[in-house]
Amino acid sequence: MSGPIKDEGRDAALREASVPTLLMCLAQITGEDRWLQAPFLPRRDISIFAEPTGGLSTEAQQAIRSALSQVLDELSSGARQLPPTSTCNLRSRRWAFATGDSTGLRRPHPSVSPASVRW
Repeated sequence: MSGPIKDEGRDAALREASVPTLLMCLAQITGEDRWLQAPFLPRRDISIFAEPTGGLSTEAQQAIRSALSQVLDELSSGARQLPPTSTCNLRSRRWAFATGDSTGLRRPHPSVSPASVRW
């Protein structure tokens, strides 16, 4: 396997991207729960326009961007494959993480919760 792929456009995009969004990508692609735990928990934001850093420290933001860059390199080189579709439970946990709902009181969007159909 060769070294990291240098892509200045991708690096610029990672610098500009919403850090909570990058975290969700890392959690989905790697399947690692560590991305959904401290020190990577974004601050709850109720603003119309969310804080793109998620309120995370500069060090945490850099760790996230670096990890995703490495994951993208691995995907490009074939060293990593995309995971299968996540389970409903995992989608619900990620929804709670993305919305800052640690209480479990906010209901997830129907697309991330199980449908109970009764005939």
